[in-house]
Amino acid sequence: MERAHWEIEGESYSARIEDGLVRVRLPYRVDRGALTHRLRDAGFFVAHDPDREHVTTQGWGPEEDHEDYYPYWLPKPDTFAFPPRDYRPTREGFRPELGPRARAELERWLPYLSAARAH
Repeated sequence: MERAHWEIEGESYSARIEDGLVRVRLPYRVDRGALTHRLRDAGFFVAHDPDREHVTTQGWGPEEDHEDYYPYWLPKPDTFAFPPRDYRPTREGFRPELGPRARAELERWLPYLSAARAH
């Protein structure tokens, strides 16, 4: 299993590819309700309404999906997941890897994730 470790703005993030997704271990826990409200305010669609249902995960994306499949997920309070962005050609096709695009994708979402830190 491929792994990466990134230092971003003084915090450490561990990443791995598992079950077809980049999974990043955050150095803090995220409050799902706070994250949901921030994402909605920014115009994103979310999978669950934590104000009306007990949820253990949260997914979001730029367009509404009636089957609740969204490309960005918080499967656990300290884990952020998204589809791979970097691929390496192999004899069998392409293999996902943790490269600069994955790091850039994490950096894109850090303002939302860190602003919703659980206290």
